[in-house]
Amino acid sequence: MSRCGDPRACYKPRRHGSDGNGDRAVELPPGLQLSIEDQPSVADINAVGMALDSYNREFLGDTGYARLGLFVRNATGEIVAGLVGSTYARWLFVADLWVHTDLRRRGIGSHLLALAERRAIELGCHSAMLDTFSFQGPAFYPRFGYRLYGALDYPPHHRRHFFWKPLRPDGAGNYVKLFPVSVKAVLFEADRVVLLENERNQWELPGGRLEPGEEPTRCLTREVAEELGTGVAVETILDSWVYEALPGREVLIVTYGVRRTDRAAMRVSAEHQRIGMFALAELDALPIAAGYRRSVRAWAAQCGLC
Repeated sequence: MSRCGDPRACYKPRRHGSDGNGDRAVELPPGLQLSIEDQPSVADINAVGMALDSYNREFLGDTGYARLGLFVRNATGEIVAGLVGSTYARWLFVADLWVHTDLRRRGIGSHLLALAERRAIELGCHSAMLDTFSFQGPAFYPRFGYRLYGALDYPPHHRRHFFWKPLRPDGAGNYVKLFPVSVKAVLFEADRVVLLENERNQWELPGGRLEPGEEPTRCLTREVAEELGTGVAVETILDSWVYEALPGREVLIVTYGVRRTDRAAMRVSAEHQRIGMFALAELDALPIAAGYRRSVRAWAAQCGLC
């Protein structure tokens, strides 16, 4: 049903002027009508999608479009977990992945994701992509090989993160090795980044290991309070990568931009040798992981310090 009731009344051709909303009116050929519909039918949605797909096939060949759904149901048939997506042009797109609160932290979400990837490989896909909000799973997907390639300040006061992952037919890299997760904070004090020197005489960001069942941002505020004696508010995720902290010991690092919430004097804990505050120009000369440098510069750019 159209917004104005009668779809034929939604558009009145004009040869000159605007459409009344400040936009230039478009002139349709005789016999065509324009409607603005709040609840378009599935058939109409499919008609546009199939027409676009037909055009795309001129360039892509067989696009291999297929819808994909995996569902966990209870005894009454109610869905308590599920993944919905599609395959197109040899890519898997995960649109929605949800697990009921009572069933989380049991591996159900990761299992659904792995099954979707396996099915996508069977359908000829070589890669997967998805997106998630900052309050959902930005620290979850890197554990399974997904790489962050972009982020938007959307919706207000949150961010939307975009991930992708190569899929391998032999399964290697699909059921990815699980790594310990360490969350780290990029904190600026008077335009200088706060770093801590560890027992290996290397500089690193404050933060620590995520405990089982702990929410990443809560873990980060706890770790910063323990290591620096100050409170912070976590603003946004910046980056993630697998880091070999010691030979044979790999850790998934997830970095966040933070801001101080108090003016308490910062101090170094027994976990580190000393605290340091460095200008951006000094980073390249420091013994510090490249991922930390990248995260510092990313947060500096967002804070207008570059």
